[in-house]
Amino acid sequence: YLEEKEDIIFGLVEGVDVTNVERKIKAYQRANEDSIAANIAQRAEDERRAAQEPSEAADERSEGKTGQEEDCTMSAAPSIAPPRPLTEEERLKLVLYAGGYNIEFTKRRAITEALACLF
Repeated sequence: YLEEKEDIIFGLVEGVDVTNVERKIKAYQRANEDSIAANIAQRAEDERRAAQEPSEAADERSEGKTGQEEDCTMSAAPSIAPPRPLTEEERLKLVLYAGGYNIEFTKRRAITEALACLF
């Protein structure tokens, strides 16, 4: 799985056989459509529960509970807005970042090559 993931990232970043790589991605999305939808639904359900938990805790405090139970539990995670579609530039930046690319690598190499010409 990881090797295939690396091959996909490399292919997109380096522009090697891009049409085949994009075909693989679309095939994966079609093959796992049900599990992707289930994961999205589960995430939405978890966010809905997390959004309700603070109001339930306030109800318990108003009913006169001591709140000791709340001290032992973790606070609910903040609700996250659904993702917006990425632009091509944003998608490329994410692909590069996922592949381990960092702009500092390019800057460092450019400086090294520039200084190497001087000596």
